[in-house]
Amino acid sequence: MYICTLDMTDKASSKLLTSKAKEIVYNVSEHFRNEGKGFLERTAEATGVGRTTVVKVRREKTQTERLQSPTRMKREDYKGLDNFDECVIRNKIHEFYSVRKQLPTLKGIHFK
Repeated sequence: MYICTLDMTDKASSKLLTSKAKEIVYNVSEHFRNEGKGFLERTAEATGVGRTTVVKVRREKTQTERLQSPTRMKREDYKGLDNFDECVIRNKIHEFYSVRKQLPTLKGIHFK
């Protein structure tokens, strides 16, 4: 029997599963559940996702009766800088060059 993996072999990766991929994980888990013990581990190994992901997919399917694709986060509108903020940033950059004798970096410029 040949089982295709979902290109999730690196368990440390944080790729999101689409609804189609979740459906495959769920169907494989159902197949292994009908066969006997250890179906979570076998499903995780066969599909290339983690055991926790298999549990989450199964929970989502039983609670909502469907599997959803992840939604994209909307980025907030850029509101720009006013004259005061521009002046503060400019002065900070000049301070790096003239006083500290360093190149400004984002980490160095970012002040709390």
